[in-house]
Parts: sequence; C-alpha cells; structure tokens
Amino acid sequence: MIRNLPLLLAICFTDVASATTLQFNVIDGETGNPTAARFSLKLNDIPWYPGRVRRNGLRFVSHHVSKNQLFVATYANGKRQVDVPLPAGTERIEISVAKGFEYTPVRQTIRRADFAKVHKVELKRWVNMAAEGWLAADAHLHYDRFSRRADPIWFTMMQGDDLASAHFM
Repeated sequence: MIRNLPLLLAICFTDVASATTLQFNVIDGETGNPTAARFSLKLNDIPWYPGRVRRNGLRFVSHHVSKNQLFVATYANGKRQVDVPLPAGTERIEISVAKGFEYTPVRQTIRRADFAKVHKVELKRWVNMAAEGWLAADAHLHYDRFSRRADPIWFTMMQGDDLASAHFM
C-alpha cells in the first residue's frame, strides 16, 4: 500500500499542468562545449525528481522490488539545453550537477524571477586521470538488456558519470 498516494498524485498532475520550465546547459569549462552530467534538484528546499525531462536529458528509475528500494537519477545528455517542467508553487530551485570524480560538483540556486532565463552550469575539471593512464569504470551494473534500443541511454549515463567502461550484470 502506498501511504502518500494523494501527495504522489498531486505531484504527478501538477507536473502535467506545469507552465514553468527550468532550462539549463551543462558546459565543460575547459572546452566550452556542452557535456553530459548527472543533475539533481531541490524545489523550495525539498529534494525533487521530475516525472519527466522534456528535452536533452533523461530520467533513470531503478526499482528493487524485494528490498523496496527506489533509485532515481537524472542526466543532461550533453547535446543542448535541458528542459525540465516544474510544478506550480515553485519559488526557488537548487540544481546540483556532477560528472564523475574528475570534475568539481556545482550547485546553483535559481529564484522565481530568473526562471525564464536559460541557465549555464559550468563544470571545471580538477584532475585529469586519463592523462596519467587511469580510466574510471563501474564493475557492477545490473541491467536487463532486452534489445539494443536502450544502449544509447546507458552510454549517455556513462558519459554523465564520466565512466570509460562499465561491466553489466
């Protein structure tokens, strides 16, 4: 039984009816080009995951049924501006963006007066391990691969987490 079903439904329906959209670009500070990265949001100081990401991003959901664990991650795909619909009543957004271990995470606060702007989130590399012969990898990822259609999504998430390699279980 879902205890907070009315709250969950209110959030879902608010998302559909939203007229406000967060628009942002994630930029590699070294090259000035868009880059893939993972992002998370707080709305009015409360952690929040969008029901969907409209353009140039993705929302990954993993549900471990036997442990009753739900994991949600959102990514910018590194191509262009990301658009995220916001629920009514949003006054302040805190966006946190991270890309693996080699980039310094960035956190920005956006107030309602600036919602209409396209925001720039610039990531700066603090170390370049690949230049020293090291590669980042995740050696334990669970993934039910039913077809090749989802492969580009996994590659986008790997880029967003700055992984050169992944071992899928």
